[in-house]
Amino acid sequence: TGTTLAANVVSSSLTSVGTLTSVNTSGTVVINGIGTLGTQTLTTSTTAVDQIIDSVPIATYRVATYRISVTSGSSYQYTEVSIMQDGVNSYINEINTMVSGVILATFTADISSGNMRLLTTPVNAVTVYKTVSVLVAV
Repeated sequence: TGTTLAANVVSSSLTSVGTLTSVNTSGTVVINGIGTLGTQTLTTSTTAVDQIIDSVPIATYRVATYRISVTSGSSYQYTEVSIMQDGVNSYINEINTMVSGVILATFTADISSGNMRLLTTPVNAVTVYKTVSVLVAV
């Protein structure tokens, strides 16, 4: 912060100070070791039940929230889903669902092989999911 280096810095290649106005990353962003921001994309080809959108280790994350955009043809759905786990069970809450017609997908959660999973069942075979996730550490 500021425009001068801390007294304990003995060398630096810093040439200017400015304000960070945007960040573009292709990976996840870890925040202070207690949270992670990420993105997921899934394109389905079947209406099979409980297809995996995301899977995170229960030893690492207690809570995950997702903002989900669902597209099938010219129909759209947006929803926010939160899931939490206690090491044995998963709990899910869905809020703020908007649709341009009919519901395109439903969501569930479970724990499998040490992972908390966000699952979906699409109404149409070809459905595209784009999500932004916030994961909170145990």
